[in-house]
Amino acid sequence: MADMVRQFADPYAFLRELVQNGIDAGARALEVRIERSADGTVATSVTDDGSGMSLDVIQGPLLTLFESSKEGDSKKIGKYGVGFVSVFATDPDEVQVNTWRDGQAWLVRLLKDHSFEVNDAGPREGSGTTVTLLKRLEEPAGSQPSVLAMHEARAIEALRTWCRHAQCPIHITVVDHGSREEPRRARIDRPIEVVAPFWVMESFDDAIIVAGTSAGSHHLKEKPEGVSEIELGESFAGFYNRGLTLFESQHPLSDELRGIRFKVMSPHLQHTLSRDNVRRDEAFERAMMRVHEVVKGALRPKLLVELARRAERAARGEDEAAYAGALEAALCPTLAPDPDEITLPLTDPVGGSSVLRGIGAHVPIGGKLLRGKPLLRGEPLFEAPESNELTRALAAAGTRVFKASPAGIAAALEHRFSIDLEEPRAMFALVRRWAPSKPDARDQELCEGVREALAKAGEPVAGVGLCSIQGAWAKHTAVMVPEDGEMDRVHSAEELRKWWGSFSKKHVLLLNASADAVYFARKRKASDRGAAAILLAKTVLLEAGGGPLSAGANDKMLELIAKVRT
Repeated sequence: MADMVRQFADPYAFLRELVQNGIDAGARALEVRIERSADGTVATSVTDDGSGMSLDVIQGPLLTLFESSKEGDSKKIGKYGVGFVSVFATDPDEVQVNTWRDGQAWLVRLLKDHSFEVNDAGPREGSGTTVTLLKRLEEPAGSQPSVLAMHEARAIEALRTWCRHAQCPIHITVVDHGSREEPRRARIDRPIEVVAPFWVMESFDDAIIVAGTSAGSHHLKEKPEGVSEIELGESFAGFYNRGLTLFESQHPLSDELRGIRFKVMSPHLQHTLSRDNVRRDEAFERAMMRVHEVVKGALRPKLLVELARRAERAARGEDEAAYAGALEAALCPTLAPDPDEITLPLTDPVGGSSVLRGIGAHVPIGGKLLRGKPLLRGEPLFEAPESNELTRALAAAGTRVFKASPAGIAAALEHRFSIDLEEPRAMFALVRRWAPSKPDARDQELCEGVREALAKAGEPVAGVGLCSIQGAWAKHTAVMVPEDGEMDRVHSAEELRKWWGSFSKKHVLLLNASADAVYFARKRKASDRGAAAILLAKTVLLEAGGGPLSAGANDKMLELIAKVRT
């Protein structure tokens, strides 16, 4: 007997065995109860409303080791008739079995020395079984947590480990008559699912398979209740028979399932004699084949459809975390996504669409370079965390900007496809010329002073005005734009670099109103405004030339300042 008890690595595995017996008996619900009496005796019981046991079953399969009434019945989970021995693993003082059916009840008492007695418990309607383990638990003074609390925690852990997907409701109630605490009640069973940003459930004959990716799971708002730590591995494989755990592992079982979390529930799967693994038989091999089919044939295409749906919502600012999870899941190498299957939300609609369907045009071509940068099939892909004035202007010009929110998803995209995402503010500038309805005379005076100073220095321009700049060039004192061109638009940084320093009657100089030099020049008193204009012109020339002014230009600037101040 002792050897058979030791086969159960977890002493609390008796709960799994009793739940299994109840399910095998056709139970529609199971109740687990932990109750401590005032004298410290703890009764741990499992009650089912199954078929109950007759006297023949009690005296035969129940009390005869290795004799099983389930042998040859594929609808029964138990196989070897030794599971009931597990009730002795916690060393109870006594085990009581109350069972009733066909109008008759029986009480079986199993004592500490493994002797037993069977008693007629009188008539009783209905059917079912209650197995109770009685054990006196001494509570050392000041122990924290209490012995009862630790017993409760281990019981709940065992039930959730072995029975959390049971196909009938399982509740646990804890009552302590030795304290003023209210009874506690919790539900153990929960639907079979995996922790993933998106998962699928497929049925094959009488088997159920659920599968999802671990990638993107950190974007879930909350972890489902009752999830065990083992389910949170990079890979997870779980096998169950009618919801009872046969085997769980964080090993992928095959390279094709790396990064995948899956569960298989099938009545054909069986546990090994040691009850700590699933039998690697024909049923197991068939189940694994189905898992591969689900991952490639169902998870992958359905995830991509869901990704597109979530991208639409993310573009509207809804459920951005849900989209991020789906994107990272779709980028899982095991699913081998094609860049043209990826859907991205846009900061602003382009051509009536708020998403970009397919990014193949933005993926580098086989490591080829053009002017030191990866050669693309199309234009670069731009990203920004949200819509702003610059992205709206780009969208109006037909340039799409990927809405990279929340943080981190842009990096995941770059890593998977080697895409070099660009920030619009580093490559474009939105220049808007100030055109107030009532021109400010002081600003007009300042701009005219700058124009005259540039002309005196031999660097004439068609005109000088004020502007706002967003994006690239925002820290510059001014920009230069063609006089005959559209000024209020998005310019590429390359354009602005080309025009910068082109002092001629064909270009207009626009002073950046947000630049410090321009801000302080506009704040100068009227008596200093002429000198401020000259100093501002000198600042512009210094920026445009990239170094000190020529001796001639510098002398002319000094002459102008002296003239103004006299």
